[in-house]
Amino acid sequence: MSKLSPVEVNMTLCSGLAIYKGADWTVPITVSERVNLKDTPVDLTGLVGKCAIKHSPNDDAPIAMPTVRITDAVNGQFEIYLPASETIKFITDGDSWKDVSEYQYEVVFENTNTNETYRTLQGFVEVSPSVIDDND
Repeated sequence: MSKLSPVEVNMTLCSGLAIYKGADWTVPITVSERVNLKDTPVDLTGLVGKCAIKHSPNDDAPIAMPTVRITDAVNGQFEIYLPASETIKFITDGDSWKDVSEYQYEVVFENTNTNETYRTLQGFVEVSPSVIDDND
């Protein structure tokens, strides 16, 4: 298996990857390795992924633990998923949907056979406020 190295992907409102508070959040990802200018999918067979989102890496507990679902292991495809019932819990203080709050996230995969852990994705995710709160 190829060694998974961390890649920084910032999930922003402009890229369409931000969390919209109160809505389901799904981000499809394909992991590949570039050798001699050719991309080859990294086989994720036998790996288990997990994701954590915190306001700051130094926080004791995550704000959310999105599900990491491997959708096509052989072709290096997985998705990060967080339901609306969890995205509504993010604290945002913007006056407009454009006034995003920024959180840190990380995705790791563990090889269940060797107990090796690989940090695969890291960066920040923007959270856009909602005009509908959880009491509406």
